[in-house]
Amino acid sequence: MPEKASDNVSWRQVGRKVFAALCGMRFSLVLLGLILAACTAGSVIPQNAGQAALAAQFGEGPARLFALLGLDRVFTCWWFAVLAALLCLNLFLCSVRRLPQVWRQWRGGFTAAARLQRQDAAFTLPAAEPGTGMGRAALQAWAGARPLTAAAGPDGKSYLYCVKNRFGVWGSWLCHLGMLLLILSFAAGQLLHKEYVVYGIPGSTQPVGDTGYMLTIDDFTIDLRDDDTVEQYTAALTVTAPGGAVTAGTASVNHPLAAFGYELYQDSTGWANYVDITCRGELIGQDLLCTGEYTAPATLPDLVLLLNAFYPDFVMTGTGPATASPDLENPHALYSLFYQNQMLAMDVTAMGAPITVDDYAFTLHDPVPYTLIVIRRDPTAWLVGISALVLLAGILLAFYFRPQEVWCEADGDTLYARAAKAPALLRTELLAALHKARAAAPEDKE
Repeated sequence: MPEKASDNVSWRQVGRKVFAALCGMRFSLVLLGLILAACTAGSVIPQNAGQAALAAQFGEGPARLFALLGLDRVFTCWWFAVLAALLCLNLFLCSVRRLPQVWRQWRGGFTAAARLQRQDAAFTLPAAEPGTGMGRAALQAWAGARPLTAAAGPDGKSYLYCVKNRFGVWGSWLCHLGMLLLILSFAAGQLLHKEYVVYGIPGSTQPVGDTGYMLTIDDFTIDLRDDDTVEQYTAALTVTAPGGAVTAGTASVNHPLAAFGYELYQDSTGWANYVDITCRGELIGQDLLCTGEYTAPATLPDLVLLLNAFYPDFVMTGTGPATASPDLENPHALYSLFYQNQMLAMDVTAMGAPITVDDYAFTLHDPVPYTLIVIRRDPTAWLVGISALVLLAGILLAFYFRPQEVWCEADGDTLYARAAKAPALLRTELLAALHKARAAAPEDKE
């Protein structure tokens, strides 16, 4: 029996040590350091780029090491999820453990009786020559509209007491809670958010993924500055719900359109080209290609035309093709031809000039700008906002609303002060209050 009791005590002690370690600041700093190092690696190493791309950039050995450690997919790797989960656990346990202590301090830690019993002033400040009673006036000047609390000290003397910013004790606790909520809300957002991409030219209607909604691009304009740089993209959009309800409006950069719980963002733009496909001079197909898209004849799908780039005002420079202006003055397109995945040619062609391969020909014509719209729904966006506000409130309380306590004898001349942080700032405030009290003293005597 004694051995079992000893074992129980031993396991209880181990449990307490583990719990203390999980709640400890040292553990949280280690976790934050590891997560910061992982995020740094994720920003330096291209993510989800593939083994071949990493080998071309870093070499075969480092590429294999990155893949083995998961550094090519940091933010979806299992060990990153474990680190984030442990950080959440640390923040949660720390918040739960400290809540009763912070509550007791806020409710009963800032009272005249509690402070006078401790008599643990950070510094004292003589208000004037003994017997003038300037301490009370200086304390009142520092307190402003706050009432002074009268209490008897352990030495039997009568004291006056005032506290500022006692809500500041919640600063650190709210910072921990805000960080926890931010991590959880971002994780929930990654799991629950929906995102779709739709692009097209004015007049086109496209389905929004598998939602059943249809998006019509009614119009698209590009506003230019005097130097021909882009000032704003604006798309006039109409969203049609599966039941037939319609919402219309405009989406521009940094100004999304809200429709049926989705946010529609103007993401980017480019040029599209109509293409005619002929065989022995007979039209056998038509298509519309945006930059980066390809097409092929239905009768010979192995023959592929890829639209690499478009130049509205084509010029050839020492570094290659470029555009002299955004205007359609001399439109040309950079294309690539493939047959059975083998490149046949890559060249620049003018609009209306046929690109021939044996009996087949591709003719690009009538360039038109297209717009790319990103459609998002994030049901946790409100939680992210609340989490950010909690964290911001914690930072403000922790750094700008630190608790300050000042007391003095009712008829005394010395101020006693204590500040949770930065006592030098409190000393400066008290000196200013003392100067104000001294300046007002002659008027009071009159």
